[in-house]
Amino acid sequence: MKNQLLQDFTCLIPLYKSKRFLSIIEENIEEHLKYGAHVLVSDMHGYDDVPEMLKARYGQHENVVIHVGSNGGDWVDNINFLIRQTETRFARIVPHDDTALPGSSAALVALLLKHPDAILATGEAELLDVQGKPLPAAFHPHILPQAYTCPSTLDGALSFLWLGKFPGSFKGVFDAQVVRERQLYIKKTPGLVVADHLWVNALFTAGRFEFLPMKVLAKRFYPESTHKSWRYTPEVYLGIGDVLYEYFREQIADEGLLAKARFVIYHNAIRRARYCSDEIGHYPGYNAVSPMEGGGNKPIFPPR
Repeated sequence: MKNQLLQDFTCLIPLYKSKRFLSIIEENIEEHLKYGAHVLVSDMHGYDDVPEMLKARYGQHENVVIHVGSNGGDWVDNINFLIRQTETRFARIVPHDDTALPGSSAALVALLLKHPDAILATGEAELLDVQGKPLPAAFHPHILPQAYTCPSTLDGALSFLWLGKFPGSFKGVFDAQVVRERQLYIKKTPGLVVADHLWVNALFTAGRFEFLPMKVLAKRFYPESTHKSWRYTPEVYLGIGDVLYEYFREQIADEGLLAKARFVIYHNAIRRARYCSDEIGHYPGYNAVSPMEGGGNKPIFPPR
């Protein structure tokens, strides 16, 4: 009898020049198929024959679909395409160079089922270099578990970006049905800088986050990692503000909450544009969430 723990779940794997990560991709596919999951793979460039190699191995599997194109879309286009193609309630984005640790997707789905008002369940990451060796402790973000579970308020939502409370976006399982219904796809920032982080921030407007105190992802860092190409300029910071406010404007109807969000977002965007720091946040003695009274503690989650 087949294991069907993940029958209402899809693993999304975007490809781009993925040949050196082929074994990792196959491990992720196998890990999810053994639980009855669906797997969607997409390559929008066709720079190598990885899609064909995967088709040769999984092309006849009823739960695996591999899309191949040549329209040259970027990573945001590719991931949004995969989310739109998803038909299950739950999904997880697994980058081609990262590993979903055994049993982690099933555990995260179980957490979401336990908390129906949650939109994202996440956990801890094991940080590795490209050879698979653990990175030194100094490289790890010092994030306490309670930082992942903010209050369901505007202040809580804004703190995920401006206070750096969520280190990484693609470690969790999300409610893809809610994302599709609310059209909560990833928006492009200038240079695509932190577009994934802003998307997670926007997800918080649709439901709470749940944290699982276990390692759920092996994340690899190397010189060619996508984020290494990001450049922070005043224009980029102001563009980040525009995109973040657009998310909030689309998802929050309360004009009072929107007024506060607009103030906090642009106050912080302008501050960072002045500093042009290489990192978002972490200014001593400065609280990124506005001290303005009222509005910030009103619940923002919509009824399900």
